[in-house]
Amino acid sequence: MRRITVISTAILVALALTIPTASAKPAKSAALVVDDDGLDCPGALYTTIQAAIDAAVAGDKIEVCAGEYFGAIVDKAVHLKAKKGSVIINDGPFLAPDLRVGFLFNGDYSGSGAKIEGFQFVGAQQFVRVDDGALDFAIYSSGADNVTVTKNTMDEVLQAITDWNGNGWKIEKNTITDLWTICGGGIGILVGGRDGGAYEGNTVKKNTIEGTLLVSPGDCGGYSGSGIVLFADFRFGRSGAAALTGNKIDGNKVDLVSDNSALVNVNGIELTEANDSGPLGVVSGNTVKKNKIGNISGDGIVVTGSPGNTFEKNKIGTSGGFDIVDDTAGAGTGGTGNTYKKNKCDTSSPAGLC
Repeated sequence: MRRITVISTAILVALALTIPTASAKPAKSAALVVDDDGLDCPGALYTTIQAAIDAAVAGDKIEVCAGEYFGAIVDKAVHLKAKKGSVIINDGPFLAPDLRVGFLFNGDYSGSGAKIEGFQFVGAQQFVRVDDGALDFAIYSSGADNVTVTKNTMDEVLQAITDWNGNGWKIEKNTITDLWTICGGGIGILVGGRDGGAYEGNTVKKNTIEGTLLVSPGDCGGYSGSGIVLFADFRFGRSGAAALTGNKIDGNKVDLVSDNSALVNVNGIELTEANDSGPLGVVSGNTVKKNKIGNISGDGIVVTGSPGNTFEKNKIGTSGGFDIVDDTAGAGTGGTGNTYKKNKCDTSSPAGLC
């Protein structure tokens, strides 16, 4: 007689729980959509970028539709992306009572991991230091790590991209046209330290900085603007940097001419340390490679108090001063403290760097 074995339902359930199954991928959260007037993206839940950031959680994507916008304080690791069409940032939060920023990172590192992509930042030259309601800085950070800034355009701003005290930034494929000064500024991209830490692993790659440095007639003078600068700032009692190292300036194009070079000139790429008591050599171990500096009214590459860096395969065209200037001393190329390899240029101080 055939024996029939009955397995209880409970046992079957238990067995089922032990059999591995393909795990379902977590559902990807929908992007938060911003539209200033509701015409380009009907159904958008937000009319301001700040409202979308406030509602977001880390990792969210925020898509901004065509229109003109006030910027925002970025205090979360969000991906801010301009959708198709013209997405213009022409105003923003205050950095100072007379200076406005498109996207501002306040310095508490809460915005670490953010990404800013595809926006048009539009400023206007100031002739006196008052709030004129226009944008002065496109992106300004006093402290955030691993921020990506890519494929943005920035027109007629005091400073375009400013990364103080940050590590691991990727600043890539942005176009900066026309800068201005007012007793300071006139900088395309700044990567620097002023709070005494070690700041490293930042990449400035394939950006274009071009046009005119617009100098206010009443400018203080006595300084130069810059296309790209690595800067340890010890001025005014600041702590500068313990190290500004392992940063890369790679494959950028710089063409800038001052409209009043006698008052404020502009240099292509600078590595510099500003220290009233003399340089400490903290801007070291960085690489400047394959950049093209075309028409520049100042010097092409300027190195001040910054040894231990490598400059390789840079091409410098027409400069109003020297193509390369290096004030360091050591066992490097031409008696400097740095290494120069295969740079195409005509003039250098000291000789032998081209």
